[in-house]
Amino acid sequence: MKFNKTNRKYSLLALALAIVLAAAALAGCSGSGSASNGSSAEPAPAPQEPSADSGNQGAGDKSITVGSKNFAENQIVARIIQYALEDSGYKVSYIDNLEGDVLQAAIETGEIDLYPEYTNTGLTRILHLDPIFDTQEAYDTVKEKYAETYNIKWLEPSSVNNTYTLVVSKKTADGLGLKTFSDLQAVSGEIRAAQGWDWNDRPDILPALEATYGPFNFKDATIYSGKLTYQVLLSDEGDLTIGYTTDPELEDENLVSLADDKQVWPPYNLVPIVKQEALDKYPDIEDIINKITKTLSTEKQIQLNADVVTRHEEVEDVARAYYEENIK
Repeated sequence: MKFNKTNRKYSLLALALAIVLAAAALAGCSGSGSASNGSSAEPAPAPQEPSADSGNQGAGDKSITVGSKNFAENQIVARIIQYALEDSGYKVSYIDNLEGDVLQAAIETGEIDLYPEYTNTGLTRILHLDPIFDTQEAYDTVKEKYAETYNIKWLEPSSVNNTYTLVVSKKTADGLGLKTFSDLQAVSGEIRAAQGWDWNDRPDILPALEATYGPFNFKDATIYSGKLTYQVLLSDEGDLTIGYTTDPELEDENLVSLADDKQVWPPYNLVPIVKQEALDKYPDIEDIINKITKTLSTEKQIQLNADVVTRHEEVEDVARAYYEENIK
């Protein structure tokens, strides 16, 4: 959460787009009920095939293509953008379920015009730069470098920040007075860690935490299967896990996301990015999309993600309802 212009990447793009076009020809519709979250490892069910959506058929020749990644958070925001553009008279084609490198190749070649990206994903994976921990500096840098390198514009950033976080049960937070990562480190000997994988195996997880905050000498550290770690906390079989700041489970008031007070993990703010040629042709889309991102927040995104992942609502329905209630 890196892009090399290799034949392999463009072959992946060609394959993905071929699937999309075939699906559109056969069905003329799309589906997007995959899971949530947006950093480097999403807790998603099996991804669907890429799909296309014909959008507003009466929009004349104002045509634009919106893409999205293969998890619900990104799809929800992309769909909100689609509906806003359609209401402004655009014929929108929608392509989802694409991996980040394929999306980057697609926007470079003009196969898509825009999609929601994340600041430090752009910095580290696409531009191959070191992460930047200051939110404004990360945005300013990625905006400047994308314009210079790819002729792509980063629009106004949302306050949605999808990065790692330490999560404890409310019982643990209240009992030990935990609000920050520093608070947790001070009492780590009383903490039962519920790990979805071995945190020592990831240099950006426990080694990074200990380099910034000091040693975490947990009372117990047990590895559980994936997203079961949240259930472990809720059933009082463990005290701590690592999640993402927009995980849908965090709408549960019995879970507490602690504050990264020394900022061991960089920000991943969600920002729509647009091919400059599309902006030159349709300059009004910038204001249309910026109006959307101004309404978004990490807290709202948790709720939207929960609508899809926890309550199993359709991405399209969740996005449409948000658009109607908050933007239209």
